[in-house]
Amino acid sequence: MKNHTEEMQNEVQIPFDLQLRSPIKVGEDTVIEVLTFNREPQAGDFEDMDPSKMKLGDMLHILSKITAQPRKTVINKMSSRDMFKAIEVLNNFLPDSQKDGDDI
Repeated sequence: MKNHTEEMQNEVQIPFDLQLRSPIKVGEDTVIEVLTFNREPQAGDFEDMDPSKMKLGDMLHILSKITAQPRKTVINKMSSRDMFKAIEVLNNFLPDSQKDGDDI
């Protein structure tokens, strides 16, 4: 039996839209209901990071890059539930060692 993560690995194709359970209000008139993953992470997205010790802030930084959403006004305002779903999508593009924090 496949778990949710295994099923998602087969489904994630760029662009990938993640429906947010808690829409994010940006400014007066903009509400973001869908987070679109526009590309896979690239080498430069990991600059200044220790890949064997990725932290939550590192993941949020990469999410900002691959969704083309500003970290301060969008990514940091995601609900915790939406944040963990977004990280689950991001994990589909990382080697297994990065998901667990193991050495490469």
